[in-house]
Formats: sequence, structure tokens, C-alpha cells
Amino acid sequence: MLLLVIVVAALVVGLLRDVFVGMRGHHATPTVQGSSARAILDERYARGEIDADEYKRRRADLDLH
Repeated sequence: MLLLVIVVAALVVGLLRDVFVGMRGHHATPTVQGSSARAILDERYARGEIDADEYKRRRADLDLH
């Protein structure tokens, strides 16, 4: 019985660790501010949140800074 509890606890801990590490890795952002803003802009364009004209305008603005 004790062995079963230990095995289940280990599985739960391992599952939680995988979930939290996966979440952290998925939302990781570059450390350079310009790269981060560019990555966000690229993602928004890829998801269809902004159109091509908006993407180009914002990208040009980022390139100036």
C-alpha cells in the first residue's frame, strides 16, 4: 500500500513538473527588447490578428527604434 502511494505521488509530481516546464518554455520571450517586440508582432500577424498593412507599418516603426 505504501509503495502504491509513493508511485502515485511520484507520477503526480512528474506530471506537474512537465506541465509547468512546458508552460514556461512555451511563453519564453527573448531577452532583447527589440527581438521580443518583433516576435510578438510576427505572432500577431501569423494568428491573423493584424493584416499585412498593419504588420508592415508596425515593423517599420520597430526598425526605426
